[in-house]
Amino acid sequence: MNEQDEEIVPEDESEGGGAAALSRLREKLAQCVKEKQEYLDGWQRMRADFANTKRDEEKRRKDLVEAARFDIIGELVPTLDSFDLAITSRDSDNWKEGVENIRNQLLSVLKRAGVTPFDPLGDPFDPGKHEPMQNVPVSEKEKDNTVIEVLQRGYRTEGRVVRPAKVTIGHYEDK
Repeated sequence: MNEQDEEIVPEDESEGGGAAALSRLREKLAQCVKEKQEYLDGWQRMRADFANTKRDEEKRRKDLVEAARFDIIGELVPTLDSFDLAITSRDSDNWKEGVENIRNQLLSVLKRAGVTPFDPLGDPFDPGKHEPMQNVPVSEKEKDNTVIEVLQRGYRTEGRVVRPAKVTIGHYEDK
């Protein structure tokens, strides 16, 4: 038995302690009910606060995604204008130069968004960065399992691969 249990044990009723013990029990019960309600109220407030915080955070995340999407669209629209101009002046001698400028505009938009292209020619094959399109035999052992041709550059942002490079892998076979 712990100390709390000893406090609420009624004294011998023959000594007149029964009424006092009952009174102490009722006080203790009232105190326990009050504490229980305080804990319940606190728990319910914390639960409501958590739900509100979660909802607010989700709204902030959606707003941030929407703002980022709006920014990237705003940066891409001038590039579309350049495409429209290039299409209407297709017979011009400067058409190729115009298309190259459009490509540079797109690369600039990607660079501002933190996306950079990578060209893995000569790198060892890495399935996290490269998508092998074919394996071709190579005569030099040091070219075994390396990228010998880049069919499409890859893109990455902040150390993460957005799109792996499509590559041809060398495969050395000893003859």
